[in-house]
Amino acid sequence: MKITIGKPIANTQIYILDKYLQPVPIGVTGEMCIAGDNVGAGYLNRPELTAERFIDNPFGEGKLYRTGDLAYWREDGNLVYVGRNDFQVKIRGLRVELGEIENAISMVEGVIQSAVVVRKNDEGRQLICAFYTGKEYEPKEIRDIIGEKLPQYMLPHIIVRLFSMPLTPSGKIDRKSLPVVDLSVITAANEYIAPVTEREKLMAALLEKILEVRRVGLTDDFFDLGCDSLKAIAFVSECQYEGIYFNLQAVFDHRTIQSLLAYIDSVECVSPQYSDEEFEAVHKVISDNRPEKIIMPEEVPVGNLLLTGATGFLGAHILAEFLDSDNGMAFCIVRGKGKEDSKRKLLDTLRFYFDGKYIDSDRLIVFSGDLTKEQFGLSDEDYRWLLENTDTVIHSAASVKHYGSYEFFRETNVIPTQRLVAFCRNANSKLIQISTTSVAGNDFDNGISLTQGEKSVVFSESDLYIGQPLDNVYVRSKFEAEKAVLEAMTQGLSANIMRMGNLTNRRSDGRFQRNYESNAYLKRVKAMVELGSIPENLLGLETELTPVDDAAKAVMTIVRHFRSDRNVFHVENVHTLSFERMLKILARIGINIRSVTDDEFSDILRQTESNSELKHIYETFVGEIGADGRLHYESNISIGTTFTEKYLEKLGFDWHESDEEYFKRYFDYFRMIGYIDNSLTF
Repeated sequence: MKITIGKPIANTQIYILDKYLQPVPIGVTGEMCIAGDNVGAGYLNRPELTAERFIDNPFGEGKLYRTGDLAYWREDGNLVYVGRNDFQVKIRGLRVELGEIENAISMVEGVIQSAVVVRKNDEGRQLICAFYTGKEYEPKEIRDIIGEKLPQYMLPHIIVRLFSMPLTPSGKIDRKSLPVVDLSVITAANEYIAPVTEREKLMAALLEKILEVRRVGLTDDFFDLGCDSLKAIAFVSECQYEGIYFNLQAVFDHRTIQSLLAYIDSVECVSPQYSDEEFEAVHKVISDNRPEKIIMPEEVPVGNLLLTGATGFLGAHILAEFLDSDNGMAFCIVRGKGKEDSKRKLLDTLRFYFDGKYIDSDRLIVFSGDLTKEQFGLSDEDYRWLLENTDTVIHSAASVKHYGSYEFFRETNVIPTQRLVAFCRNANSKLIQISTTSVAGNDFDNGISLTQGEKSVVFSESDLYIGQPLDNVYVRSKFEAEKAVLEAMTQGLSANIMRMGNLTNRRSDGRFQRNYESNAYLKRVKAMVELGSIPENLLGLETELTPVDDAAKAVMTIVRHFRSDRNVFHVENVHTLSFERMLKILARIGINIRSVTDDEFSDILRQTESNSELKHIYETFVGEIGADGRLHYESNISIGTTFTEKYLEKLGFDWHESDEEYFKRYFDYFRMIGYIDNSLTF
């Protein structure tokens, strides 16, 4: 139950502000600040506290008093009190209002008082600990009751009944004196069901070790117990070592031992089902994306550009290419806590990649928004302004993780695309959808492909659905986003799709993406350099490296010659090279990687799992290790690029080979930032 505190009295103004002292929308919690005739000059004989709480009123004359209370406006103009902002904490990146939890517990029948604090266990994990007085309940009972009002992430991990609450001399709850409790006994959402079979006991023991909890039952949610992406990887690794095989995605889809084992034992592979008939109209729209159908396109102005994903690796380089070579305005939608925060994020990105070259550009306008929301979370005025002033939209924003809940990927990758399709229809603007060649279903977004001589199905620019597997949630979301764009094209939308290859370091100077440690291809390169070895079965495989600056230039070259009837492009470096040839190039720049038999590599890899300093190498490859303990990169699908290659040639664009000079820049950059040290030997 929320406490409604009414409306401001006469001659008093109430503001609900974020941490940047900017007003928040109706319904959004912020700090309650007071201005007006009733606000004094400060505290008597307390200059430091006065300076903190009584600030110059940015909205008018006099002082603004920062109360430290959290509240929000209701639609009817009344204020709702939430709690104190010193009771607001972040746990695993999520904002938790301890006051809201206390209020929810206090509303449980028979509860007299409640206090909620956050404590860290020996491993540094933050746990929500709730204490209450009054009627005795089982911890799970209270958790279930308050779970009807609070989100899952705000439910206490530990709930303790006290006979009396420790108090300060002034009669307030003394949170510092709340008793020490056993932080290993976490209240589960379900009744504890003990493991019985050997596999159940083994998986429970592994989770208890990885999650650092006392016991894990068959129906306990891994993520309730503190699992995250890194711990999920460790769990997959440990289970595979014990002979229990499943992929990383399964941990997110089947979040209990019971559910995960049922999935492992199931003979059915859960995968989205499509029929060829669904794609007849779509395939007709893209049928002319073939070399023999190339028509020399005329140059057309890009005009004003609305760009999403401008803080990303590719998006930032598309923005730079546009500002360097085109004349229109650039409108960038950036998620943030307000306009200043969004602008800061974009400018920080531009400083990182371009040393601030574009930060003072008068052709750049930043909007603070959220693509998953109606009107991108923009005001009616800003949304209408964009509709009236946008000529071209490039949608480069996406979540590129390869595991997680499909609902998350649908919300971040599919829904924004659908909203942009509607925007472009209303604005009568062109849409450029940035996608990935991984929609082919070969799962080689890491830059590895089959040798040219191996029998395969070619996925070309005139294909969308060829019966490919779409089990990977990221790939499926990008496929569904393309499907939404192409279906709209059958109804008249002017759009192009750019399927990107393996984006790598800039050709000009070797600079790479800011979040380099999350790049799957780079992780594999680093691991092989540290091991100094590669399995010989990979030597014949082709690897493709597409420098991001070349990729951005290729994208914008096509956009400047936009045709709605030539509409899907595979933007990747056509000069692939085998791993065997790549190793010879690396040897010439002082990086020696030897080829070993598959069995030797499997033994080397297995040794890294038990070495705390090298275990990250095993975890890098864990998704590609089969039941035989070897690396497997298998697919009968290869990426066709002939149409795009010939199209770009006509426009005067040619790809560069990944030569010795490029690899030198590549490794010099990672040495400079301390990420790769090829002096290591195993």
